[in-house]
Amino acid sequence: MSGDGSYVDAGGVRTYYEAHGEGEPLLLMHGGLCTIETFFGQTPELAKRYRVILPERRGHGRTADVDGPITYEAMAADTIAFMEALGIESAHLVGYSDGANVGMLVAMARPELVRRLVSISGNFDCDGLTDEGRAFIETSQPEPFVPMLVDMYKKASPDGRSTGRWCSRRCGGCS
Repeated sequence: MSGDGSYVDAGGVRTYYEAHGEGEPLLLMHGGLCTIETFFGQTPELAKRYRVILPERRGHGRTADVDGPITYEAMAADTIAFMEALGIESAHLVGYSDGANVGMLVAMARPELVRRLVSISGNFDCDGLTDEGRAFIETSQPEPFVPMLVDMYKKASPDGRSTGRWCSRRCGGCS
């Protein structure tokens, strides 16, 4: 499925995306540390009814890292700019994990852009975490516990396989 993608300038972020199918726009927003390939199992079925659009966020997949911190707010602004760049007046948003958090922020900032929001494993507020859970999120690096995701990122990233900035440029957990 991958390979027939495009790039668009979304507020200064050269954003990679793929689109499949016809119908109402449906944005599938991947989780942190992931690429759009994580939605490829669902995309063919969804594309029978929707125009499925799969953008990759800054520092993820084929969308290069950019200067400045990677925050949920920045990723939401990027998503809004992405929708505007493609002329999408409103869409269904489905977000997984970090993508769910970004979707919630887009819906709060620009409700007219969101027809429906599906939030899968979103963790918008970390107040319920134990001290140990918070410490784990704030100090963990992905390499020890998600080598498959790290390899997926490094294979796709225009920043190259040897980039060392990726892990340290994450959103910062719950801080």
